[in-house]
Amino acid sequence: MPPKEFLKSLSLVQSSLPQVGPSSSRTLSLVLALFAVELTACSPDPDKTDTIIQDCPPVEEARDDDTAELDSGIEDTEGLDDTGAPEEPEPELRPYNLDEWGVEGVGANIASELMAEDASFDPSGIEADVDNLYLVSNVGGRFAQLSYDGVVRMNMTIEGDLEGLAKDPTRSGIFWVVREDTKTIVEFDINTGGYTGVDCTPNIETTQPNWGIEGLTVVPFGHQPSSWPEDELGYLVVGTQLNGSIAGYKLSDCADGAEIAAIANIASPVDDNAGLFYSSETGILYALYDSHATLVEFTLDGEEIKRHTLPTGSGALIDEEGIVLTQYSCDTETHQGTADAWFALDDGGMRKISGLPITCQDPRLYSTE
Repeated sequence: MPPKEFLKSLSLVQSSLPQVGPSSSRTLSLVLALFAVELTACSPDPDKTDTIIQDCPPVEEARDDDTAELDSGIEDTEGLDDTGAPEEPEPELRPYNLDEWGVEGVGANIASELMAEDASFDPSGIEADVDNLYLVSNVGGRFAQLSYDGVVRMNMTIEGDLEGLAKDPTRSGIFWVVREDTKTIVEFDINTGGYTGVDCTPNIETTQPNWGIEGLTVVPFGHQPSSWPEDELGYLVVGTQLNGSIAGYKLSDCADGAEIAAIANIASPVDDNAGLFYSSETGILYALYDSHATLVEFTLDGEEIKRHTLPTGSGALIDEEGIVLTQYSCDTETHQGTADAWFALDDGGMRKISGLPITCQDPRLYSTE
């Protein structure tokens, strides 16, 4: 029976029983009052006497499964996109610490032979190809070529306070070097052992002495975001210590000492960018911040994907000034994998972390085919 009808029936019962004693009448009145109070809880406005007695909406009991919801008559669209299809989950963005990864850890100083031969060599930039590792020094303007097990194959002076180092994407033996002392990016030919005379000055803030451009990498043509203008020679990406700024430039603009304008900017989470490396294997830009012991993975559109906290201290990494990745292993389904990460250390050395967890070929990134 609906609550209204039930309450009316009770009232009729009370009025039709004049013969009952006072105590029984009071008891029945109390029952009526309590039931009215219960009905009041269902009223949208219990202060109005004409709405005190009304029907309450039926409540469906919750189902056993944890995801069950009460039937409100409103369609649940949470988790669906505009077409009604399930939304793609966002990637997890959180700090990753090497202590949690179970990687092989930081290896020995690969550049110990170089350090023994040239104690003033102060690694500040690093590159790699199939057979060799390359280092530049910010002391004495040195450029060195080493095997992967640390054998010194070349060590020459090319002049300048050298910081970042990057291979040209289209020409064998050509490198791009950051000269922090002149705030320029300079082309270097390993075949001749000298500069080619091609250089340029990026219009990125470097006002504080010795807090200029340090990070440098090259993005091959075809790997750039659609928002970047086309340049078949590729793109320079540079970073500064001053505020961590990262900017992209057309490689074809770098000539005749010209000041070149940025075509893209990437916001850094912190200052003191000390090294950059773009991987054609993963389509990701790796940014190194040495005073924060942090390595950040970015898309070239500037989206942060993952942040690594690097091991520091004796026998680990100190003053990381450059990074390059080799020996990739990627899962095409999970888009996760590992690589060997090589670090140039300003304390005078080079160390490797084997099996560094990385993001590979995320479907949101650009095609590298």
